[in-house]
Amino acid sequence: MAAFDTHSAVRRLTASGMEEAPAEAVVDVVGDAMGDLVTRGDLNSTRQALGADLDVAVAQLTAELHRALRVQGMWIVGTIVGLATIASLMVATALMVLGVG
Repeated sequence: MAAFDTHSAVRRLTASGMEEAPAEAVVDVVGDAMGDLVTRGDLNSTRQALGADLDVAVAQLTAELHRALRVQGMWIVGTIVGLATIASLMVATALMVLGVG
């Protein structure tokens, strides 16, 4: 955004018939209001920063999800191995009780 030329604005207002003191007051108010405006460049850099932050957050969440899935997978495999061991012991015990084998 181009800089606000206060001197030129006051001259234009006084040239259109406004007295100098009110013209200066109007230009001051407009200048103050323009100080809070953002430019396209401001918006673009904010968008880029937010995009980068979002990329980092997605990468962190993906890594955490993969870690959680690995842990869950280990628990599932461990449970299956444990159940298979128990089933095997039950079969062996049953065969011993029945005198088979």
